[in-house]
Amino acid sequence: VPSSAQEKTTVISGFAQLLALDGKNKGKRLPLVKETITLENPGKNPASVNRTSEGYVLQAKVGPGEPRVNNKPVPEGGHLLENGDIIDVGGIKLQFVK
Repeated sequence: VPSSAQEKTTVISGFAQLLALDGKNKGKRLPLVKETITLENPGKNPASVNRTSEGYVLQAKVGPGEPRVNNKPVPEGGHLLENGDIIDVGGIKLQFVK
């Protein structure tokens, strides 16, 4: 018989997640439940992950300190994220997990 605490636990499924690979939030997961998630990049251009009909698209403005995906600049028009992609923004690495 589940306890009342277990009954109140909400499991988020069906959404991709970003897994923090380093920094103060290492090991934490951010479920991509909103249509657009902004990834802060203090003093530089932020990045965003947008949920589209095709999947999740990483977008970023080109410039100094720009966010990167798999050690490359984010292409103009965005990058369709695939399971395992590594996003580097603000010196923090995040792994896209689908």
